Amino acid sequence: MKAFEIDPVTKPDMSNYLIHMTDEQSFNSILKSDGSNSKGLIKALIPKGANKDSFSHEIACFTETPIHAIGAFLEISKRRSNEKMVYGIGFKKTFMVELGVRPTLYLDGTKLANFFELKKTESLDKKARCFLDSLSPLIHPLGENTKRQGFTWEREWRYTDKHGFNFSYEEIEVICCPKESQELIKLELGECSKGIKFVDTSSKYQEITQFISYSNERTSIEAGLCNPDNQEVNRPEFIGDPFV
Repeated sequence: MKAFEIDPVTKPDMSNYLIHMTDEQSFNSILKSDGSNSKGLIKALIPKGANKDSFSHEIACFTETPIHAIGAFLEISKRRSNEKMVYGIGFKKTFMVELGVRPTLYLDGTKLANFFELKKTESLDKKARCFLDSLSPLIHPLGENTKRQGFTWEREWRYTDKHGFNFSYEEIEVICCPKESQELIKLELGECSKGIKFVDTSSKYQEITQFISYSNERTSIEAGLCNPDNQEVNRPEFIGDPFV
């Protein structure tokens, strides 16, 4: 099996999609921003919170977080929760790799400082400078010494074309959105919606975390570490595969 095609049923921490998560207004804008009824555009922007003195690259961001775990973004990030970033557009990872989308490179403080110092070297030949310039948009601090220890949990991938990420509706594989928004989005996408998987990531996240919580609880009961009284009353019910 090819690495980019490994799905979460085979390996629960993997995803064969790359998904751009955003809020409702931005999501609707993405679908309509190309000026046609069959294409969209994820604009390239300088990431929020970036130090523009050291990072001024405009990029389009995606996550390889499995669909069942995307809801954790709202639990971990207060900003994402406040902005209600529960809308997303996802594409096959194999397709994205072919287009040049690449994983973010997380560097610790020392290596990051060395990288920027090397870029300042005037004696670099053209080939070396072009190589370093191609890496710059992909680099992000590891944050090993910061209070929140950085953003590796985002499992971010980046498209570094400053013109943004253009796509056709037919290339969309996944739409993340609340259940009540699905029908309107299907109308917007027309016939293309038939080939798209629609997922309410918040509900999916609650479902899988309840499943894990119950599994941990059951393990404790079996090990005699907690009182089993009334455990069955609170047992969550699951329909289908919680990882899909």
